Amino acid sequence: MGSFRPIHIEIDRYRLEDVYAFSTAFPHEEGGRDPIGRMGGNVSRLGDKMLDRFFVTNGELLLSA
Repeated sequence: MGSFRPIHIEIDRYRLEDVYAFSTAFPHEEGGRDPIGRMGGNVSRLGDKMLDRFFVTNGELLLSA
């Protein structure tokens, strides 16, 4: 699996709270064994509101169109 810049840095640096939404290549190798845990642990550094946006709200905006 490749090395990626931690997503919380991108969200915080470029004020992308309303842009990023969770997606995964699971069960493919690129998705890793625990994509939700890995990404959630990373994004959780930005607080519960950002976790909700990342896993729920921002995705709902995409899917409701």
